[in-house]
Amino acid sequence: MSEVTGAVAESPSEVQATPSSRLLNFQYIAAKRDITIRRVEVPEWDGHVFVRSLNALGKEKFMSTIRHIEGEGKDAKVVVNMVGAEPRLVAMTLCDEDGNFSVAQDEDSIAEAEKIFGTKDWRPISRISDVSAEINGLGNAAVEAAKND
Repeated sequence: MSEVTGAVAESPSEVQATPSSRLLNFQYIAAKRDITIRRVEVPEWDGHVFVRSLNALGKEKFMSTIRHIEGEGKDAKVVVNMVGAEPRLVAMTLCDEDGNFSVAQDEDSIAEAEKIFGTKDWRPISRISDVSAEINGLGNAAVEAAKND
């Protein structure tokens, strides 16, 4: 695996401001290319793929598919269901070397790709998903945090 661009912090609190940091304005932030792209070797399929970081809305969209609330009021609890999470994450992050999504990001296209990836050998899907989860801050700590959000 090789990283193409970007840097990843596990959580926003890990990013430390330095005395030399500058105040950023909206135009600067909007123009900044801030995705991370990583290459993942897939010898089972005789090649490699690229995965990318999700944008803020994409991450929320993914998280909404794996967690839901059961119960009401004081009895309500957040339940995380990871069934289908790996194929879905692959569908939502698979890209070319420039970061262009391989799967259209509408729900129907993602669901269709998830269904197809769900029929593939679990080893390459897990490997790709693990890299994607790492660059998107979706490791075990994130799943636990999702229960508490």
